[in-house]
Amino acid sequence: MRQVFGCAELTNYCRKAKNMSDVLNDLYIVPDYDQASVRVTFTAPAGCTKARWQVLDGRKVVAEGSLATQADKEAGFQAAMPNFKPWNVDSPHLYQVRLVLTVAGEECVVTENFGMRKIHVVGDQIYVNNEKFYVRGYIRGREAHDHPNMENLPPEEWYEKNILAAKKYGFNFIRFHSRIPEKECFQAADRLGIFIHAEIRRYYGKYQKERTIMDAGEFIREEDWREAILATRNHPSLMVYCLGNEITHPGSDPRVLNLANVTKELDPTRLFLDTCAHGEFDRTYVDIDVQHMSYFYPFGRNYDMYENTYNWFCFGSCTNLPLVVQDKEDNPTYKLTRSIPSNRRPVLAHEVCHYAALRNLDALDAKFKKAGVAKPWWIDEVRKLVKLKGLDKDYTKMMKASEHFQFLSWK
Repeated sequence: MRQVFGCAELTNYCRKAKNMSDVLNDLYIVPDYDQASVRVTFTAPAGCTKARWQVLDGRKVVAEGSLATQADKEAGFQAAMPNFKPWNVDSPHLYQVRLVLTVAGEECVVTENFGMRKIHVVGDQIYVNNEKFYVRGYIRGREAHDHPNMENLPPEEWYEKNILAAKKYGFNFIRFHSRIPEKECFQAADRLGIFIHAEIRRYYGKYQKERTIMDAGEFIREEDWREAILATRNHPSLMVYCLGNEITHPGSDPRVLNLANVTKELDPTRLFLDTCAHGEFDRTYVDIDVQHMSYFYPFGRNYDMYENTYNWFCFGSCTNLPLVVQDKEDNPTYKLTRSIPSNRRPVLAHEVCHYAALRNLDALDAKFKKAGVAKPWWIDEVRKLVKLKGLDKDYTKMMKASEHFQFLSWK
């Protein structure tokens, strides 16, 4: 979290700006894991003539120095990080950059946390700190995936509670559906060690409405995309920049390629993804891919649902390459299905493990009553459905059986 202290001149500047994050809004901290160093750059604000800097590990000074600055010009420094402690999901060690800017003769302190970590892709594998990383993610962000902050916890504590519970189940990644999480979420994720996938396309209030608006021609503005990257890129927990959910035909839209290039210009250290599912198989500008893989059960005729390529056939090719072709003119039933190489890029399963269990309706009633908040409308509707189907006597057994089925599915 960036913090600014002192300096009336810069504080006045902050008041004119939208928020405090607009101070040094292009502050960029780039850890170099392989070279054991960190590079810091920023644009000096008006009236800034010089700066002192420190890299801190708690109260310990790792490195320090000073530099002359010129207003509205880029300034920067590089610091060695000998024997650094890496940031990862198991040991999320945080360092801090501390800048003391002299602005109009007054000193102003700006601080920002960062972590020494590296994210990259080789073939079909994601690597974190040069080790293979297997994504085990869950979804948040939309009304279908979250419940309100029923205990009225402070925002960071509310996110912390969720992240700690998720980590106990082995999750290491959160996909935020159609939104960028609040800064308190990033702060909690930075401290506790979990990666975040942020989707920057704005949420319009109705589940499918944003897709319709996208298809009608309205698109993410480049300035909004730039602003989102500048606001989040120093968080070690951020892994994926994604445009949004289920965008149709991104590979044939030049605006998508432009935003991919903007992303690599502003932050080449993260992974870029255009759409969470629905992308064409032969896009070349994405670092990873996401495809639907789990609307069946991986047994019987669907035993190979995690290995087959049917999900790509739905969305085709952005270079007009046929994925299923007729191979023999004399046999109209004979078709050749194109094989998609598995080593093109890492692929994540989208909407996986939808194997739902029946809910304990009495326990849900008690939970919402204890919290003193209105319960969701569907709880009473499920009660009506159970009664309508004559399942009152068997519901408890059915619920336990469904929970066991769900458990087997998770395995």
